[in-house]
Amino acid sequence: MSGNVWEWVEDKFDFNYDNVPTDGSAFIDTSFSDRVIRGGSFKEKNSDMLKTTRREEHDSSGTYIDVGFRCRR
Repeated sequence: MSGNVWEWVEDKFDFNYDNVPTDGSAFIDTSFSDRVIRGGSFKEKNSDMLKTTRREEHDSSGTYIDVGFRCRR
């Protein structure tokens, strides 16, 4: 999961967890354009950025060489 590309997740980004659902569902808020990415990428120099728990924000309207997604069934 770590080290290939950052992974897009469904959640919108917020700086804290105050307004997120407590049932495990995604935090979806139309007032935010930034989405959560997790896991780090091949471009990272700092190993702390490669943790699966690492959570960053990224503008979801662009395309990036180091941000992708995971297919699942």
